[in-house]
Amino acid sequence: MTKQKEDLSSGKDVRRRRLSAKTREDQFAADLDVVISSTTGRRFVWSLLEEAQIFRDAFAAEASGTAYVLGQQSYGKKLFGLLNTQRRMPNYALMVEENATHG
Repeated sequence: MTKQKEDLSSGKDVRRRRLSAKTREDQFAADLDVVISSTTGRRFVWSLLEEAQIFRDAFAAEASGTAYVLGQQSYGKKLFGLLNTQRRMPNYALMVEENATHG
């Protein structure tokens, strides 16, 4: 079976691609809501934020080390931005509180 190529000059294909991307974003947001609604999920998300090193300075002695940390922080900041929304704020605040007392 041959996959038909998309014609990005076609409005129909562009709309389909945008809808597909929007659907993935909506699903990711819904999944994130489920994950951070549990203690285990909040602990997991907190560990991702720590691994992404968003709570530290990106400077390293060598430029390649700094670039590496900045790359990690880029994804971490994206996740952090998704958490800092009005509807997720109660679970985010709870996650911070849980991890401030448990290190």
